[in-house]
Amino acid sequence: MKFHQLYNNFLELSPLEREAFVRKYREERARDLERSSSKGRKTSSVSLTEKEKTLLKTLGISKKDLLSLKGLLT
Repeated sequence: MKFHQLYNNFLELSPLEREAFVRKYREERARDLERSSSKGRKTSSVSLTEKEKTLLKTLGISKKDLLSLKGLLT
């Protein structure tokens, strides 16, 4: 099956068919966006103590660096 055989030519559709096509597309797209946004970036659930925050500022490192250092120690 060729690509042009997958869908009817949009310009040949009646106004009602065009509206249904666009409505269906929008619903599918909204559903896909909803699914993909729920899989977004995961935030670190580890909270830092005040002592660790001070250490970060003093050493000039990021939270990610500190967490990776902790991972090396365990």
